Amino acid sequence: NVDLIVSDTRSYRSKHPVPGQIALEISGNARYIAPVELVKISDAGREWNNGNPPEFIQLGENRIPNLRKDSPRGTMLGPDQKNWVKQMLKESDAVWKVFASSVPMMPMRLDLNQVNPEAANAIFTTDTWEGYLSEREELLKFLKDEGIDNFISLAGDNHNSFAGVLKDDFESPNAVNVGAEFTVCGISSTSVFHALTAIIGEDDPMRPVVTFDSRPHGGTNPSVENLNTSFMWGTQAAIGAARTGSGDKVNEMRNPTQNPHLRYVDSAAYGIAVVEFDEKHAKCDFIVIAMPGAKEPADGVFRRRATLEIPVRNGSEDDNYDLKITSIEGTPPFPL
Repeated sequence: NVDLIVSDTRSYRSKHPVPGQIALEISGNARYIAPVELVKISDAGREWNNGNPPEFIQLGENRIPNLRKDSPRGTMLGPDQKNWVKQMLKESDAVWKVFASSVPMMPMRLDLNQVNPEAANAIFTTDTWEGYLSEREELLKFLKDEGIDNFISLAGDNHNSFAGVLKDDFESPNAVNVGAEFTVCGISSTSVFHALTAIIGEDDPMRPVVTFDSRPHGGTNPSVENLNTSFMWGTQAAIGAARTGSGDKVNEMRNPTQNPHLRYVDSAAYGIAVVEFDEKHAKCDFIVIAMPGAKEPADGVFRRRATLEIPVRNGSEDDNYDLKITSIEGTPPFPL
């Protein structure tokens, strides 16, 4: 049922598309957050605009030197490993082609321009395939062009758990599903949610995008995991939830273009994932525990088990080919 293709996404990759110091200045000390357009131009290097990259990249009032204008386009795998991965995928006769990638392929973006017209649609971290957009697109288009079905990416190193479908072109509204991805949290490394709540102050205007206190709205949670709302439905929806404590506001203000490939996210997760494959389905159980090292909660260590499934595909364009949540046992990660 499975061919497992294990990759090395650290040894052969080119440098991050946005140099560290520039990234820190743009994002306000968030090392890997960067505007989408900046990453696209930087990653393409000298190939941007049919070989005519700009000397400077204009971002609002900021004019940033294009330090990658003379560089080759970015690579995550390096040419030899990339060709080997393609060969393994093409030659596989297993039902499922499973790609072990230490970092996620799927975009995780924040539509900050929805709450601040001067802000940009931002890539949450360029330390994943989001920093290597052209090579990711090349591989995913290869799956489509070669008719390779049932591709699954297994990833981690993102300090949260999430899952969704992989598209042949994440920038196109007409893209098609070419696979799915399950990305697992760490067992004890600080989650994205807890890291951000620790550094974003109570009076910071961005705090509602990450968390809010539900008690003034009649709830019981002093730190709602609202970052999940931002990833799933957009920052406007998250701020609407924070202001009103209302799930209706989330639906009313949701951004339909916000990470439309995403099916599940748990930004405060600690735990493991168990993935099972058979001739009909791929199934992933995200098993989440309370934060290690914290005082054991009254209701125990177990927090939730979320199960997602995707059916096998054999060249069909069936609309049912999608990743779906089939059950959530315990407290759901979505706050409202």
